[in-house]
Formats: sequence, structure tokens, C-alpha cells
Amino acid sequence: MIDHAIFPCIQGSPDHYVFSDGQLFKLPTDLGGLAKIKAYAKQTRPGWHPIDFGYWMFVHKSEEIGLIRFLAILPTGSNARRTGSSAQPFSKPDFEKYIESLVEDEQKNRDRIRDEISLLIHDLRRFSNSIYQNAVATKKAIFDGDSGEAATKIDNTLAAQAMLSMRTDILDLAESKDVLLEEDRVPIYRKFDKVVKSFQPGCKSRNIDLAITGSSHSLTIGPDCAEIIAYIVVDNALKYSPSNHQISVSLHESDDTILATITSLGPIIDRDELEAIFEKGFRSVAAKRLESNGTGFGLFLAKSLTRRFKGSITCEQFGEVVTTNRGDFRDTRFTVTFPIWEKRTEPIYNHQDRKGPPTPLQPISTRKKKTRPRHIAKAEDTSPLPRKKKRRSSKRNKRPPSEPI
Repeated sequence: MIDHAIFPCIQGSPDHYVFSDGQLFKLPTDLGGLAKIKAYAKQTRPGWHPIDFGYWMFVHKSEEIGLIRFLAILPTGSNARRTGSSAQPFSKPDFEKYIESLVEDEQKNRDRIRDEISLLIHDLRRFSNSIYQNAVATKKAIFDGDSGEAATKIDNTLAAQAMLSMRTDILDLAESKDVLLEEDRVPIYRKFDKVVKSFQPGCKSRNIDLAITGSSHSLTIGPDCAEIIAYIVVDNALKYSPSNHQISVSLHESDDTILATITSLGPIIDRDELEAIFEKGFRSVAAKRLESNGTGFGLFLAKSLTRRFKGSITCEQFGEVVTTNRGDFRDTRFTVTFPIWEKRTEPIYNHQDRKGPPTPLQPISTRKKKTRPRHIAKAEDTSPLPRKKKRRSSKRNKRPPSEPI
């Protein structure tokens, strides 16, 4: 299906079709009407077909956009038998190239969606396995009486769940064109800190030191999606950084701006690609070489969301070339800026005070069993406790009718 075609068109089968007028060229009145639209819909043979008053109809059929009929076409050299009509400034081959471009765009969109779903399934499996492994480890730690290890594994489980939630939010924003995000006061440091803590458990397997430094208590104003920006940029650094290296996330404030910088080793990017990496669907040559899976949509979404805050995001590379078994790398820094809406020198609230003091975990073997209070006789009363009388069944044993009483 094609949305917002510049020509009037009929999409679908002859029995179930949808007509939509063109955004640029409208259907002439003489060609309209339910009867004529129904007659045009019966044409299914691809190619050019003459219709009323010297106009043409072009029928296209493909897997990408289905069966579609473009109406009221008047290519160069055509003579319309209608007062006030003139030829359109393109030829039949030009129009066919336009249709080919529509098919190509639709195919790219399908490929992007397929790649995004493939990546999502991969991430869902990874997060699901992490949650399961941490749950098993938590159960073992509680059974062994190791409350510290149990608390760590619970934190890891919550981190995996938080990443899963952010990952699905990214898919929602990618697929929904009209997503309404309510604006509110946003603490940027807390959002980035949440993302860093969510990623830290998974960094141990690759021996990557992911840490956050600096401080920022001021608030910006914008949609409540700053953690998605942080997730995309930090995930991008983890995806392309070699193992056994450091990824640094730093936040600090200037007079009117909150600056978040994410620094890591990244594949060398050509200068003309540094701006293009924020374009929709673009992936650098080095990114394709290191990571075959990717849609080129993440950084585009990060930039789009940053603009909602009236902020900016940039990328730069500096320092000496570092050669690893995966290729040549340089220090890569992403800088995200947010304008300060409300200046603060202290946090809004203390996180631990809000949640209350932590409750220490207690192994099963040391827990006190809850027992129901039993009736205890008074000290001066030495008589035994009265026995409970058994309730007699209301049903009496009745003899069969054949037996005498």
C-alpha cells in the first residue's frame, strides 16, 4: 500500500479496493463517480491503458506495493479532450521511473523493518536468558545464605528488565509515526545513570569497564525519553568497542547547558561520514565491516529525540590509532547537550530515603517459622484441656428397603 501518492489511485483487488485522491494531481470531475471508479478498478493488466477524455491509467503490480492503478495521467504529447486540461510535464518513461522509485523505497522500508525485528528478537533472547540466569543464581544464593550475592543478582535482574523495557520503547518509536510524548521536567544525570547501571552486568563477560562520572542535578524540559537517547549511544559504544577496554560516560554542567559525553574506542570513520552517521539508514563502511547486523536507525532516532529537547548530538574522533585483532580504532566521543530549564545544586530527593531503608535478605534456614497461637490453660488450672467432640454426620446409615427393620 502507498500512502500520500501524488496521483489519484485505486489500490486493491477489483472486489476490495480503496480509492485515494492525489496529493498533487487531483482526479478531474469528469473522471469521477462511483460507476467509473468501479470500472477502473476492474483493470488488472499491468501497463498503460487509455481512459476517458484522452487521459491514461497506469497499472502496476508487484509484491512490494501490490496492485495499484494510477489515474488521470496526461503525459507529454497527450491531447486531452477536455476544456482547460493540458499535458503534464513528464513522459511515460519518466512516470515509470517514479513508480520504480516508490517500489525501491518500499523495499528499503521492508528491509529496515525486517532487520529491526531480527535485532529485537536477538535482544529479547539475550535479556530473557540474562533474567533466567540471574533468577537461578538468586535462588541458589538465598538457599546458601549469601544475602550479598542474592542482592547483586536481583539488581542484575532488574537491570536486564529495564533494558528490555527501553528496547521495546525504541521499537515503538521506530514503527509509530505519530507517537505523542508528554513533556515534563527531566533529570538527565539520573536517566544516564540508570542506563549505565543496566549495561554494567553484561560488560563483565567482555571485560569492559563501563563507568559514569561527574554530576548534574539540574533539570531540562522535554519528553520523558532521555534514557532512550542514553541507551542508543551507550549501546552503540558497546557494540563497536573492542573487549578489554574502557567506556566512559561523563556528565557536567555549564551555565545553561547539561553536557553528556560518551567516550570509547571506535572504528575509524571518514570525515565525510561523521555527519552522515546520524542520517536515517546510513551505516559507515567500518560499522558494516565490524557488525553485519544493523539498521542505521539508532543514531537517527537519538538525534531526532535530542532535537525534541532543543539539544544537539555530535561525534568526533581524536588521538592515536589503536590496532587490534578487529582492525584500527581511535578514541570516539559522542557529545549530547541539553538546555537547562531549572538550575539545581542538589537532587530533588534522596533515592534511598524515598524508598526507605533496605531490608536485608534472610536465608530460608534462619527464618523464624510463624506458628498459630494455641490455647494455653491458666497456671492455676491443672485440669486437662477439654477434648473437642466429633461432629456426628447428619446422614444416618439407612438399610436397604429389601431388608426388614
